[in-house]
Amino acid sequence: MAYERLDEALGRLRHTRDTQRAVEEQKRQAALKAATEFARIKAEVIGPVFAEITAHLAACGFSGEITDRMSDETSPIALIVDLSDDDCPSQKESLRIVFDQEKGLCGFDRAKGSTRDIQTNSLGRQYSIDEINEDIVYEKAEELIATLVTEEIERGPSVTE
Repeated sequence: MAYERLDEALGRLRHTRDTQRAVEEQKRQAALKAATEFARIKAEVIGPVFAEITAHLAACGFSGEITDRMSDETSPIALIVDLSDDDCPSQKESLRIVFDQEKGLCGFDRAKGSTRDIQTNSLGRQYSIDEINEDIVYEKAEELIATLVTEEIERGPSVTE
């Protein structure tokens, strides 16, 4: 009889901890599922769209490159755009799709130079994994390239002597 309150308190603690463990396991499972889905989307949607845009840039006399650490399924994937030509050098810029595994969201950002550049600018809102499709990837890539072209035109021709 002396241990009734103690047993009740310990039981509540055990129940609270079990509930916390179950919630953490649900979060872990959801993050794993989101990471698996992001890896699939990178391979089946983003990669092919970036490859098509890279080919289109090449056909127009410019260059593009795709960077993706294949060994890390949750790493960003980037399209690096270079609008330089023989007569006019240009800054390389990248469109990265970054995955936040904890939140299960993807964001698009723009980085000057390479994808390792610390200075990035977020392009719009974050998207749930289910929202990422070819249309959004094309739209963001076209938006970036159009912005780069506008900036190049506004800068005017660079004269090298």
